[in-house]
Amino acid sequence: MAKKGFPETQHRGKEIINRVCHILLKYLAIKKIILFGSRGKGTAHLGSDFDFAVDTTKPGSPVEMKIMEEIEEVAGLHQVDIIYLRDVEKDFKKIVLKTGRVIYER
Repeated sequence: MAKKGFPETQHRGKEIINRVCHILLKYLAIKKIILFGSRGKGTAHLGSDFDFAVDTTKPGSPVEMKIMEEIEEVAGLHQVDIIYLRDVEKDFKKIVLKTGRVIYER
């Protein structure tokens, strides 16, 4: 029986986070990546999505499509959302910055 927190799931979650960061950094000049939502707060459960906020200029459609294709391959059945901090409302940005966890910073 798995212990509380599903250790094998936590390992898979960390793997997804690392691989998504690698994909984003491969295509974009990023200042900061923030993991927010339940994963950023540490309250995620089996099946929780992954929410990433990226401090960079939003790429053009062809690059964004390539990024999302690669992320979908890595994430499998997990939902992954990417937001660009420069494109969101100030109030939402404040929440992300306050409650999220910086996982990459240049």
